[in-house]
Amino acid sequence: RIAERLPEGAPQLVEKLLEFLELDTDYVRSETVLVLKDLLRKYPGRRGDVLPYLHQCLRRIEDPQGKAAVIWMVGEYGAELVEAPYMLEPLIDRYEEEPSGEVRLALLVATAKLFFQRAPEVQRMLGRLLAAALRDASCQDLHDRALLYYRLLRANPEIAKQVIASNIQPVAHFAEEIDTGFKEKIFKEFNSLSILYDKTEEQYIAPEYQVQQSKDNDDRSDDGDNSSNEQPQNGTLAPAGPNAANTPIAHQQDMLDSAPPAVAPLEASMDLLGFDDDGPASAAPPPPLALVEGAAVSGEEFQTLWGRLPDGCSKEYVLEPLPTQAMFEERLQSHKIYTMASGDLPDMMKFFFFAKDTSGQTFLVQCIAQKQNSTVNIVVKTTSEVAQAAQHLADVFIIALRS
Repeated sequence: RIAERLPEGAPQLVEKLLEFLELDTDYVRSETVLVLKDLLRKYPGRRGDVLPYLHQCLRRIEDPQGKAAVIWMVGEYGAELVEAPYMLEPLIDRYEEEPSGEVRLALLVATAKLFFQRAPEVQRMLGRLLAAALRDASCQDLHDRALLYYRLLRANPEIAKQVIASNIQPVAHFAEEIDTGFKEKIFKEFNSLSILYDKTEEQYIAPEYQVQQSKDNDDRSDDGDNSSNEQPQNGTLAPAGPNAANTPIAHQQDMLDSAPPAVAPLEASMDLLGFDDDGPASAAPPPPLALVEGAAVSGEEFQTLWGRLPDGCSKEYVLEPLPTQAMFEERLQSHKIYTMASGDLPDMMKFFFFAKDTSGQTFLVQCIAQKQNSTVNIVVKTTSEVAQAAQHLADVFIIALRS
């Protein structure tokens, strides 16, 4: 804490802390690296003094918190540590043997950060670690974090980098440095703006608008006329100041004192839950769309129906990354929507698809995928007279493309 509050003394204190790492006592080394981690969060410029010691710390420290702190520093400053990937690799290989969830979580985060600094060396390590963490059912937080990283990396590596390895600003002050009495006051005003301003209400509200707790009649002075200083009773809140009667709080108190309007009773015959058998039955939701496996439509039949049927549904979607022509056809076929014709042009791909449901109705789809902006436009036509049938097919269509 001395180094945190006196920046000019940080170099000497860091040097003294590094001497503690040479002691042959595990808990001393563990507590030392925890302090060094906090110091680097506040003074990242001192990392050059600490990084050379991380390799031996990782080999000698057994305490989970201390080991997690060392792994955090390796992941955070791995670009400046030549052997960083090879310090983490043995831990990844022994992932199944690591008993501490805290260490495994720190290892996942550090390896993911290191991937964006040393991708060629870390890519295979990260792949093995993600696979192991996704199979790990012992820690839900770890499993969910691994799944999040995997999906981010698969969707967009640049966005994943912004989420996982964004630049961390130095810590201004730690929670332990905040005065205890001040924290207690802030906690009592937790549902107010005090949390945002980091001040108590009396520090940012003008005195004439501050709310004070009224006193009981027994606490009032008995001499003089009390009519001019009369305060609300029964523990109500009263605003202070000369214009108290015109403040919103006083107005709210008047509203509370007034009797609420009577509520008209419900009629005995009113059926709130729709259980009245005499009333009209509510419309049943449309049945789910059930498509037929291996449906067949000839080219002549497709052309005739396409010219005769009106447009049932038109949709536009953004699909990033845009699938290839083969992927379009493969994904839709897996959902029982089949290709009639397709073409891959320099700036777009164009498709005609068809499907049939179990009632024998036919669905036709025209799909145009623009390569420049990754937009997909579809038009659905159908022989079905069921309401929203074309919309249901469009929903299945986009679900298939995003699968």
